Amino acid sequence: MATDTAPPTAIRESDTITLPVPPELARAYRDAPPDEQRKWHLVVEFSLRALMNATPESLLQLMDDIGRKAREAGLTEAELNDILAESDDEGGR
Repeated sequence: MATDTAPPTAIRESDTITLPVPPELARAYRDAPPDEQRKWHLVVEFSLRALMNATPESLLQLMDDIGRKAREAGLTEAELNDILAESDDEGGR
């Protein structure tokens, strides 16, 4: 899979986009401490990069790659699972 291997946004130039999300997700993000918000940024960045660079590979393979990169950036398996579980909970509503 062709993905950008550049390190996550730390000091490099960045831009801002706005994405609609469920109110509970927005509230959870705003209420999170800055270090947790940074982890959310990484997950979103990795996800968008993977989607932007995706070839017709399986979604499971894409998600495995995103998870690996998130772990390399400091997210623990438990934190990643919590984020994914929250996402699953939101999708079922």
